Amino acid sequence: MATSAEAQQSARQIARLVAANQQQVIEGARQLLTTLAHFPVVQYGEPAVCGAFVRQLHDHYARYTNIGVSDAKGNLICSAVPLSVSINNSDRSYFRRAVATRNFAVGDYQVGRVTGKATINFAYPIFRPTGELHRVVFAGLDLGWLSHLAGEMTLPPGTSVAVVQNDGTIVVRYPDSGTQSGTAMPDALRAFIRTQQGEGTTEAIGLDDTQRLYGLAPVGKFSKAAVLVGIPRDRAFAPADRIFAKNVVWLMLVAMAALAAAWWGGHWLILRWVEKLLQATQRLASGDLGARVGACETRNELGQLAGAFDQMAEALEKREIEARQAEEQIQRQFQRIEILREITSAANSTLDLRGVLNVLMEKIAVLLPYAALRLWLRNHETGELERAACWNIDEEEWKGRSIKGTPALIQTAIETKAPVLVKDLQSDPRTMDTAYFRKQGVVSYLGVPLLVKGRVLGVVAFV
Repeated sequence: MATSAEAQQSARQIARLVAANQQQVIEGARQLLTTLAHFPVVQYGEPAVCGAFVRQLHDHYARYTNIGVSDAKGNLICSAVPLSVSINNSDRSYFRRAVATRNFAVGDYQVGRVTGKATINFAYPIFRPTGELHRVVFAGLDLGWLSHLAGEMTLPPGTSVAVVQNDGTIVVRYPDSGTQSGTAMPDALRAFIRTQQGEGTTEAIGLDDTQRLYGLAPVGKFSKAAVLVGIPRDRAFAPADRIFAKNVVWLMLVAMAALAAAWWGGHWLILRWVEKLLQATQRLASGDLGARVGACETRNELGQLAGAFDQMAEALEKREIEARQAEEQIQRQFQRIEILREITSAANSTLDLRGVLNVLMEKIAVLLPYAALRLWLRNHETGELERAACWNIDEEEWKGRSIKGTPALIQTAIETKAPVLVKDLQSDPRTMDTAYFRKQGVVSYLGVPLLVKGRVLGVVAFV
């Protein structure tokens, strides 16, 4: 049996893990919204243009139920989810907090007026140069993320995981078991949540009348929510690794028994497989998750044990690989966010266009390693768009091409003031000189207009 301290530590560790994941979700939302707040289409775009932009963006962010923009009074300007009636968000907690703090804010549990889904919303305010509130960009998080996370974790049977507000109200719970978001925890747990500062543990009866050991961990600075993990009492005081330990002990006992039989009977086949089992067990215990016994000729208990050992080792190795891949994915996401921050910082710190372009084209190789970039800028004297710079394309050949007028795809981005996405350039009727793109090996295209106060200054074309 695990000691009380060990059981409490286990409950806190699970709560801490889920809270860390929630912190990453919140930080991801903050990075997304602060970046969007710098986009001219979000700052000044008309409802139709802004709506087209957030709808395309929403296709790439499935975790959010909606992404949208409200004006300073809370009136919804645009939404990734189509609007059927006028919506005002000024009474929503995320809107009020973003306006009051003039910073990124996390709202309380709510049912979306546009989506009709239970969400937690995030918001970031946009101000005019004078400091006056102009707009608020927001995103709603699908509460199904907790079920997805808990389903991937190896939890003791009967364990419940919940995100709760500081008053003990449930935001989301796993497993659902018919518990709706907004339900209050039992009185004892509510008192524990309200009075607990930081991490902690307690024993209490849950919503399903099950006695559990609960671990609590706060989510972070942007949210007053916390993660509450409840492990059934009879499970909590068993070691977390009891199955693994039992299997190893079983292996050693069977191996020693078989070794004794071999010693007395001289059966070479048993002795050989006992030795392989011992070696594999020692390698696994030392951290070598690639340890395997291999196919066993015998079909008795020893052969079954060898197969069970290999299955256990394979499962452990798979989990290790998945954890490493998840960590690498997180690191790549942080790298992308840092690159976007550097690009935004360069754009805000200098008036030198060439300097900004150099940073953009240097960093784009990391974000889009197989892409090329072409930049069209408006000539202040003639008012016409001109080819200004490119990356990963022969600049001399590109600028030397004889083209009359503005290419249709560039013109579309100018007229709509919205990104233009083409999956197959060579079959799109708007493409000029398909032979040129075929020669360059270009297939897809994304044209993004550069807007300042509603005026198109140029177009960045990614191909």
